[in-house]
Amino acid sequence: MVLAGERYGTGSSRDWAAKGVALLGARAVLALSFERIHRSNLIGMGILPLPLPLNRRNYSQATQSRSMLR
Repeated sequence: MVLAGERYGTGSSRDWAAKGVALLGARAVLALSFERIHRSNLIGMGILPLPLPLNRRNYSQATQSRSMLR
């Protein structure tokens, strides 16, 4: 699983960005928002893009929490 911020996939090399996530073994990406084409590429690679309904303050707390890494 990958935990990401806003506009995940923006500026990436499109299909290779999704392939890289797949090669790492991730089956899902949790992000505040996704770049449209990258989201489609993730789906095409069998990776589930999940939007997080968190505000920025909660996101920053979640990414700093060690319990998220367990």
